[in-house]
Amino acid sequence: MKLAYVECRNSGRQCVNQLDITRAYRATAYTASAGEVEELMLLALSSLKKHKLKDLHCPFDLSAAMKTNVVNFTRADRQERVNATVFHS
Repeated sequence: MKLAYVECRNSGRQCVNQLDITRAYRATAYTASAGEVEELMLLALSSLKKHKLKDLHCPFDLSAAMKTNVVNFTRADRQERVNATVFHS
């Protein structure tokens, strides 16, 4: 969303729209993350166990509380990387 906001501000607007989100998703700065997002989406939608990015799949059964912690950690880590990319570009 930060990258979409930057796209929005670069266009001289104050509100993010779908085009800004699309541009941010396709931006060079987000290329690696976009592939992971698509792989995670496939993981969520598929019951198949074969996936090309093994680091995105946990082979252990986790409790609901642990899954929530993992999700929160992942979101915070990604947010920090996005912030660093946006503010250092």
